[in-house]
Amino acid sequence: MNINDNTLPQLTLSYELLLLLQWMIIHEKDKIKKIVHKALKSGLHIELEKIRNVSNTLHTAEELHENIADFFALLELFLQDGVTQSLDKRALNQKILSTIDQIDSTVCDSQTVEATVQCTSSILNQDPSANVKDLLYKELIKRWKPTDKVIH
Repeated sequence: MNINDNTLPQLTLSYELLLLLQWMIIHEKDKIKKIVHKALKSGLHIELEKIRNVSNTLHTAEELHENIADFFALLELFLQDGVTQSLDKRALNQKILSTIDQIDSTVCDSQTVEATVQCTSSILNQDPSANVKDLLYKELIKRWKPTDKVIH
């Protein structure tokens, strides 16, 4: 393909996206290979044959450039969404941890607290706007079984 450098706009990738691609190449080679094989089985080989037979390579190059840009834009969107979810989850976990610190460990055993945290996290995943502290305490009260030595 002989294409003048000025014909197609430049494609710019963020550093985060490049790191994601590097990580995928290092850690997900087998999955990438499976995706390629699945694409070939699902009709990509037909598209590749069409490209080999197309005489207007500039038009094909423009389409490929658009496809690459769309792919990276989608990948960037997924990456940003994942980062946002991760940050939200980290902030939520921090709220849970700060609430757990307020629980008297002499009154409530660690198994009860652990079960409460798991349940609270599950509920918060479905309803992130719920009040962490209130929800954790409600779930704790449901699970807590006071013993005679605890009641004063």
